[in-house]
Amino acid sequence: MLQRQQQQQLQEEAMGTSMGTILHLIIVIIITVICALFNITSLISVGIPAIICSSMAYRNKKKEKYATAKKLGYMAYFLSLFNIIFTAIFAIMAIIATSFSFMS
Repeated sequence: MLQRQQQQQLQEEAMGTSMGTILHLIIVIIITVICALFNITSLISVGIPAIICSSMAYRNKKKEKYATAKKLGYMAYFLSLFNIIFTAIFAIMAIIATSFSFMS
């Protein structure tokens, strides 16, 4: 009788552990998908305009329009910097959220 109770208790603990692991896996997948969507959004909304500004600055420099090229170059620089910072923030948030989900 005692062995049967111990076996049943071990089975319940094993089920709880596996359910907890599945829950953590689902949380990590959701966080990863959200961060991937934000990074793709950042690439589309900030990265592509930075590339366009950079190419326009290069063309204006070849045409010897240095003032316009300088403005476009700085704009491309700041857009790229914003894209890097934005992506880093969401990567750090994903790491923190994932580590908290495994701590519980």
